[in-house]
Amino acid sequence: MINRMKKILLIGAEKSKEEIIKKIQKTGVLHIEPYKGSVLKKQTDKSDLTGAESILSLYKLVCRFEEEKKEVVPSGVSFSTTEEGISILKTLDEDLVSSTEKVQVLINEKEDLSVWGKFSIDDIKDIEKRSGIFVQFWEVPAKFADTVDFSGAAEVFEIKHEAMRHYFITFSKSKLHIDNCLEERIEKDLIQIESEIEYLKKHSADLIAKIKSFSSVKQDIYKAYITALDRYNFEKAYYSSVEALGDVFVYQGWVPEKELSVLEKAVALDPVSISSIEPEPDEVPPTFIRNKKFSGVGQELVEFYDTPSYKDWDPSSFVFLSFIVFFAMIMGDGGYGIVLFLVTLYAAIKVKKPGVKAKRMLAMAFILSIATIGYGVMTGSFFSVTESNPVFGKLLQFKLFNSGSVDKETLDNMMRVSVLIGMVHISLSLFLKTLRLIFSERSFIVPFANIAWIVAIWTFFFFYGNSFAGIESGQEIQKYILYCCGGVVFLTSAGSINPLKIFAGGLLGLYNGVQFFSDVLSYLRIFALGLSGALIAQTFNNIASSMSDLGGIFIALAVIISILGHLLNLGLSIMSAVIHGLRLNYLEYYRWSFDGGGKPYKPLKSLLEQ
Repeated sequence: MINRMKKILLIGAEKSKEEIIKKIQKTGVLHIEPYKGSVLKKQTDKSDLTGAESILSLYKLVCRFEEEKKEVVPSGVSFSTTEEGISILKTLDEDLVSSTEKVQVLINEKEDLSVWGKFSIDDIKDIEKRSGIFVQFWEVPAKFADTVDFSGAAEVFEIKHEAMRHYFITFSKSKLHIDNCLEERIEKDLIQIESEIEYLKKHSADLIAKIKSFSSVKQDIYKAYITALDRYNFEKAYYSSVEALGDVFVYQGWVPEKELSVLEKAVALDPVSISSIEPEPDEVPPTFIRNKKFSGVGQELVEFYDTPSYKDWDPSSFVFLSFIVFFAMIMGDGGYGIVLFLVTLYAAIKVKKPGVKAKRMLAMAFILSIATIGYGVMTGSFFSVTESNPVFGKLLQFKLFNSGSVDKETLDNMMRVSVLIGMVHISLSLFLKTLRLIFSERSFIVPFANIAWIVAIWTFFFFYGNSFAGIESGQEIQKYILYCCGGVVFLTSAGSINPLKIFAGGLLGLYNGVQFFSDVLSYLRIFALGLSGALIAQTFNNIASSMSDLGGIFIALAVIISILGHLLNLGLSIMSAVIHGLRLNYLEYYRWSFDGGGKPYKPLKSLLEQ
């Protein structure tokens, strides 16, 4: 649910400011609003996140080398405190980066020199010194290669030629300067470069071994990061107020109504005053959603898309419930549900101490997999072998419909069910919006338009749809109901008694009928995606079955094709179920009841104590 918020003004003694802010940080309930006015002068923000980010990068460095498959025997590094260890680790990281960059530079040099072959530069210098002959290396563009004047050289050797370049070595009694040629001045030969590369690689391996030894204190490094992040958050809050007004400091912020007493109790003995104040007319309070159990899992889906407006009703439960239905129907196969359940069970066993979000994600995966299994039982579909399999084919005699069938009656039923789900989903959205308008926003005209649309949607289905519950389509009473609903929508959509506003708002309100029609039809994707997944699975089953009939090695190939095919289809089905299951909530459902665009509630709190 979305908690009610109180805006407060906090005034305290400037000399006790740091201690008071620390106590507020421990409570973790106050969302501080930085001063945005122009009347008073705001404090200069001196907070710096660089230190925390640096420690985090070192923590990731240790994790990366710890997880590498390449075996490197850790080399112990001694230090007495975590701070000293972080300093040493930072030096090791800088040295490793420097060595890696030097190796890359040398590799580039080696590649450039490889054209001249392997020789000793010391031998070349010795020849020059003993004989008085100068040895020079030349790079010549191909278009000048035949016209270059080497007349001043005693000897000329072409080492190599390429499409764009020719390479020559000249021996002469004096230094040559040749037009259209680039002299290559070689200071290090390939032997020296390869030796340096080998040394730097060994040095890097030693550095990595030392870095890996920090794995034993990895959690201490992460704790140091959280401590630095806490300090940054404290400084950010500290400089969010205006400059001291004499001997006092002033803050304004938001706190949940139920947590106000916690804040007051924390600073009860300090020279500080907390008073509730009225927010500005256009001010937006932060949205604080707190849910447990089922709604808590749905909250992750809601916050993944957007933060609800403070005036919204928390949609967590409704979104998650509908997502379960959409996911199960799009997956459409109980066998895939079993696989998903086993994978989730394995993940739950492997994760020793999951956080709040991880627990919610695991719970969501369990619920979705169970729902998929249940839907598979309803349709009798397990790995799309419903008709021939002696186990899965007889789990339940009753079938809502055969999700893998393409006969006209089954397709009609599947489409009808998808459209009905869409009508229920959108009608629920309109109904919740109506309740919110009446009870939260005290609006009593626009709700009539929403109710009229609910009636119109269902009447339209009966009027143009099939006979349903004994009501024949196209009856006069249904036509008159649609006319009445249109009139109500026209007169109440503007929410005003001004004739011009009624006319303009009425036209826009009636135009929503096009959007309703489009949104309801959008739910046909449930049917389409479920059917496509079933048909793909059946195709792989048929291929595997045909190959197994050939006997011998083809049986093994059939098993491989069946497994790989179903794994591929399972991956595609999960992607479709997640993407389109959420899309139907975020677009079709949210459109009619969800404002969104809220400001997240971000209280000043100690991350280290969480």
